[in-house]
Amino acid sequence: MQIKLYTKSGGFTTPRRKKLPPFGKRFAERILSGPPPFIVKILVHGQPNYPWQVMPDPWKAAKAINERNDSFALILPNGEPPSRLKWNVRGLICSVQHWPSRGMDGVISELVKCLRDSGAEYIIVRDSYYGCTRGIFW
Repeated sequence: MQIKLYTKSGGFTTPRRKKLPPFGKRFAERILSGPPPFIVKILVHGQPNYPWQVMPDPWKAAKAINERNDSFALILPNGEPPSRLKWNVRGLICSVQHWPSRGMDGVISELVKCLRDSGAEYIIVRDSYYGCTRGIFW
């Protein structure tokens, strides 16, 4: 039986399945095949505040992190709402790393809520530009 939902325009739609974030499939394979990583880093990609500001490439950083065995990196793509992604982090320590950019506070808050609802043990929000920790949530 297929579930249908009403839309604002009066039509019908089917509910979307949540998809895995980038590197999510590899992350699931790693969890199923052996011990889980010590820490899961979620790299948030945002827009620069100024035209001359250079933003780091989260894809290169995630590939480098994922080659090691002590941690694993997932990416929250720019413009993707965290609630549309499936976060398999139950019982794990998560570190949200982002560069400060316009309008990201709401996205970071939503991501922390999604990680908490997914069962993360600890959530650390780290501002990568200043190298400081904004808060620890559990």
